[in-house]
Amino acid sequence: MYIVGDLIARTQNGKQLPAVAPLALQSGEQVARNIRLAVEGKAGEPFVYIDKGAMATIGRNRAVAQIGRFRF
Repeated sequence: MYIVGDLIARTQNGKQLPAVAPLALQSGEQVARNIRLAVEGKAGEPFVYIDKGAMATIGRNRAVAQIGRFRF
């Protein structure tokens, strides 16, 4: 059984993963790969979330971003 998208609540390295769209997208892609592997008779792979950072528009021609330890 798989739970993905907005319903997913996961921890990784002892920390709760954020409830954001990238988590939903990455988990959905991993489930699709694992279903394909199961159809082929192979073992599935564990899910590992990759945080690619965050960015938000805060006004015309202005935005804030956090990528790793860098903040802009």
